[in-house]
Amino acid sequence: MKLEPIEKPKGLMMRIAYFRTAKAIAWVKANYTKPLRMEELAQIAGMGLSTLHHHFRALTAMSPLQYQKQLRLQPARGRMLADGLDAASLASAPMLRWYVGRLSVCLLCRMLMCLSVDSLSGI
Repeated sequence: MKLEPIEKPKGLMMRIAYFRTAKAIAWVKANYTKPLRMEELAQIAGMGLSTLHHHFRALTAMSPLQYQKQLRLQPARGRMLADGLDAASLASAPMLRWYVGRLSVCLLCRMLMCLSVDSLSGI
């Protein structure tokens, strides 16, 4: 009697990968003001770099660096709405540019405007 090899449960492996990726996402949320080092994030998740990047994008629809930038832009958007500022005047604030990631005023302005349009379209 010949036994067939047992296949790894694909569902279980995917759940483990998503759990590990969720751990990385939680770390980014808790530490979004710190520099993001992909090797460190992969180690936290217990995954390889490309595997983490693949699963991270599957869960969030963006790369870890894009996700971090979105988290950094949220307080800026809140300040923009609370103070009644436009994206251009807020983008020119030096502290904000440093906080978001040392972006040019033009790029930061575009990102803030896109974030505002995306959040309004979800209403």
